[in-house]
Amino acid sequence: MSCTVLAAALAAQGAQPAFEVVSVKPNTSIGEGGFITGFGNPQFRVRNISLRAIIIYAYDLRDVQLVDAPEWTRSARFDISATYPQGADPQTQMRPMLQRVLAERFNLRVRRETRELPMYRLVMARQDRKLGPNLVPSDVDCAKWLAENRPQIIGTPPIGPAGARPACMTVTQRNFILAGTKPMADLARSLESIVARSVVDATALSGNFNIDLQWTPSAGLDAAGNTSAAAGDSGLSVFTALQEQLGLKLEPARGPVDALVVESVERPAPD
Repeated sequence: MSCTVLAAALAAQGAQPAFEVVSVKPNTSIGEGGFITGFGNPQFRVRNISLRAIIIYAYDLRDVQLVDAPEWTRSARFDISATYPQGADPQTQMRPMLQRVLAERFNLRVRRETRELPMYRLVMARQDRKLGPNLVPSDVDCAKWLAENRPQIIGTPPIGPAGARPACMTVTQRNFILAGTKPMADLARSLESIVARSVVDATALSGNFNIDLQWTPSAGLDAAGNTSAAAGDSGLSVFTALQEQLGLKLEPARGPVDALVVESVERPAPD
């Protein structure tokens, strides 16, 4: 049963927090990095971020939870500058304030519902449950490690920036996932942004692991998630890399996903 939540209603509720001054402008720069900042700062700022990513941030979602957003929200990027009112608490009020901006300036209307969607189960690839060479159990005490402010690198992985593994952290890029002392649930979450589906950990592997996973982003995939020669691409798909490097595989499935459904959204009027 769906629960309808209209983002535009935020603007009509005087009790809802709001930024004092808001500027929204399209960003058409090429090759410029983007960022969102504002926790604990006097100003909230978005620079060169897609509208889809802004919505995901505002509602604290995973990418797979935002559905029915128009394709243009992926490519259209925006700059937002806003000033907090006196006495505001950015830690608790920033996201409701940003939701209100989306409702007022983008005419965003959304509803929440549970949808049955395609997903993947992360499972063992072999019947004997043998781990792949790049999935290594780790017994690092992360709480102690972080409390002692030790250097945040451990070991020398075959991939990753500067040849160093981030301790007790996960780094996800378009062609690799590099993790130090992380559970399988964290790997599943990282894979979601790569395969564009919800991923559920069904490996029954307990404890933490050092993870080195690398693939070719351009590798064509067929409907079953295998490298597709018909796609005209070459290289190692993330599905094949999982089996060869980690001893895991993604098994197609369907299941309930808590989704935020976009009912309508428009490009903003110029400032």
